[in-house]
Amino acid sequence: MITRTDIMAFYQQADSKMCDLPVYNPALSVFCSDAVATPCQHSLFAVVTPWCMNLLLLHPALPDCGETFALALPSGMFEFTASEDSALGRYGICSLFSPMWEFEAQSVAEDVAISALSFIMQEDENSVSERQLLKDEHQRRTEIINEQASREDAAQTEAKALAASELTTTDEPGVSRRAFMRGKFSAPVTGLDNETGLDNEVEL
Repeated sequence: MITRTDIMAFYQQADSKMCDLPVYNPALSVFCSDAVATPCQHSLFAVVTPWCMNLLLLHPALPDCGETFALALPSGMFEFTASEDSALGRYGICSLFSPMWEFEAQSVAEDVAISALSFIMQEDENSVSERQLLKDEHQRRTEIINEQASREDAAQTEAKALAASELTTTDEPGVSRRAFMRGKFSAPVTGLDNETGLDNEVEL
């Protein structure tokens, strides 16, 4: 029985041949989800590599290599291309993302792959396409990341504004910043001292 470990070993062998190609995203690595069973009892996996994200279907009774075929899954119809390997046997590939430059972190790519597989196996009355499912999930996670970044930027901006306000010189006439900080005004105030009867300039 083919397991996720076998599939990862298959793609890791391909990784050494792909690493010098322009489509290779060095921020990512090979990942394979656990298998889920399709309504026809095919084994379906979600695979992440530095150059693509695929659904991988295992079943001995698939069409000949190179042929495309449609598979009915709970969320809709999905198109696969048949292939064969001595280690995996007959398998089908459905491309979800290629290349993978939209993903900057391995954890995000894995989350999207697992979520996509879950969504694909859920019944959907609207029967949306696999590409749309992936776009919706990726957009949702991107919005979360952007929202977190916006909050951090806002906090930094507020801190900078507060620091700048503390350095701003007051525009009040006759008041210097240094005197203000010392609690004194530079402008003289003239008044009559009731006790001494002297007309004094008092600096407050």
